Amino acid sequence: MGVTLIELLIVVTIVGILAAIAYPSYRAYVVRTNRTEAKAALLSHVLRLERCFARTQNYFSPQCTLDDGGAAMYPFTASDNYILTMTASALGAGNYDLTAVPQGAQANDDTQCASFVIDNLGNRSVTGTATATAEASCWDR
Repeated sequence: MGVTLIELLIVVTIVGILAAIAYPSYRAYVVRTNRTEAKAALLSHVLRLERCFARTQNYFSPQCTLDDGGAAMYPFTASDNYILTMTASALGAGNYDLTAVPQGAQANDDTQCASFVIDNLGNRSVTGTATATAEASCWDR
C-alpha cells in the first residue's frame, strides 16, 4: 500500500492551513508573555527604588541607581526583549520615570503597547498606538 501524490498534497495542504492559523496565535501569545515579563521587571524595580527612597529620601542616590556590585543599574536588560531605563520625571525634582522599551522582534510585533512607563506616583502609561481602553489592557487593569 502506497501513498498517492494526491493524498500527500492534501495532507501537506491541511498542515499548511493549520500552521497559517496557529503561528500568528502563537506569536501573539509570546508577545503578551514578554509584556508580562517587562511589567514584572518594572514593578520589581519600583519596589527597589521605594525601599531605597525610604532609607535615603532620594531616588537618585548611588544606593538606588547602582546594583550590589557597584555597577550602574540602568539601562537594565529584562529577558533580552526589553531595556529598562530610569530618567528624572517632568513632575519635578526627585521624581522618576521608569521605562521598559521593547527590543528586537518584540519591538516589531508589539506596536499596540510598545514601551511601558511608570512613575514614582504609580501612574502607568504606554507609548504605543493603544487607545485609552486598550492601554488599560496593556497594563491588565
